[in-house]
Amino acid sequence: MSGGSSDDRPRLSGMKYLVESIVSTDDTGTIMLIADQGKLGRRYALKVIKREDKSSDVHLALAKGACEASAKLGHPVPMKYHDFQSKKKWFRVDRGELLMEYVPGRSLDQLEDLSLDQLVLVFQKVAAGLAHMHRRGVRHGDLSPKHVMLTKAGEVKLLGYGLTLVPGPLREQYKGTRLYQAPEQIRGKILGERSDIYALGALMYHLMTGQPANVGGRAKGDIEKISLPARLNPAISAPLNSLLVACLQSDPPKRPETMYEVSQRLDAIVQDMKLDDALLRGAVRGTPTA
Repeated sequence: MSGGSSDDRPRLSGMKYLVESIVSTDDTGTIMLIADQGKLGRRYALKVIKREDKSSDVHLALAKGACEASAKLGHPVPMKYHDFQSKKKWFRVDRGELLMEYVPGRSLDQLEDLSLDQLVLVFQKVAAGLAHMHRRGVRHGDLSPKHVMLTKAGEVKLLGYGLTLVPGPLREQYKGTRLYQAPEQIRGKILGERSDIYALGALMYHLMTGQPANVGGRAKGDIEKISLPARLNPAISAPLNSLLVACLQSDPPKRPETMYEVSQRLDAIVQDMKLDDALLRGAVRGTPTA
């Protein structure tokens, strides 16, 4: 069964492809680099998710949800998920296959030496991508360093979205990356735009200061003051400090109203800091992964 709406995206059905290499393997599945033998050898990433037991169902649902969400988007930052198919064996789902855009690069958890200037540029683009997603009715729900990728060419890609399209019972099984979740998400409340705003703030705070925002009682949703970002990293400007604090308010109505507002504030910060996208080119060294 194919996910997403009818469009001209590449489809797995009938595709003849050659597996070029195994990119990565973890508990969520195996990602392979493939070349479509029928269309000028175009390369894609193919994620194969084996259904080992019922716990695998959430990863299958996430893959399907990501494909459905991707069909609504038209922005360069969110990763393109082209097609999803479920394969059955003895009338039961045996595995799922997710056809994705191939992006050679590294995720933020693999890039430990990015400067503050580079991080500001990365998150400017992440916020723009998220603002586009929100306008199309798509929430991310699982922002983390592994879901933000930087390519060797200096492009930023956002992965792992689609959690809000997963059926409720399965979504409750998926714990995600708690370190960056908003207090209301940790308490099991319905995810909204401001939950992503908190998660983005928590991700920026951690990578820019070296300390996580969700610590102690705050991780349980209690109101607990965080250390001011500029106190932990004096290189953080006053406007950036103010934005981080605003995003990390425990009470959702006290956060910025929309991701578009966050994006606009980051644009202004980039302009004030006189940053150029050229800073991101060459930040990924060595052999990148997909």
